[in-house]
Amino acid sequence: MMNTDAAGLPSQPRRTAAIDLCQPSETDAVQMSDLNVRFDGRAYRYGPYCYDTLKDALAYARLDQGRPGYPAVPSDDLPVWTPPALPTDAEQQQMDLLGITFDGRHYHYQSYRYDRLADALDYAHRA
Repeated sequence: MMNTDAAGLPSQPRRTAAIDLCQPSETDAVQMSDLNVRFDGRAYRYGPYCYDTLKDALAYARLDQGRPGYPAVPSDDLPVWTPPALPTDAEQQQMDLLGITFDGRHYHYQSYRYDRLADALDYAHRA
């Protein structure tokens, strides 16, 4: 059974202080639900579009849905918020040894940003 918070969103313990993504406020969660904006663990999504920030996703959803003749989009059953996949303990140990950090979406090594841990590890081993 999945733990949920007061807004009914899945809760997940935070592994490190470096992760700055947190669940949306109750107000944001309502707007996301009303406008069919979702967070998939990496990006905010509206239809086929991906956004780095919730503000941008909500703004485009409002713009798109405010157009004359906009067809009513049925609500889907997808969760508004999917927690980001966190590194396992073994992966975290590798990251600590190599100086790789994770901000909740991306892995960082020196001034580089990676979507996949494998890529950050590969580059860190080569450097």
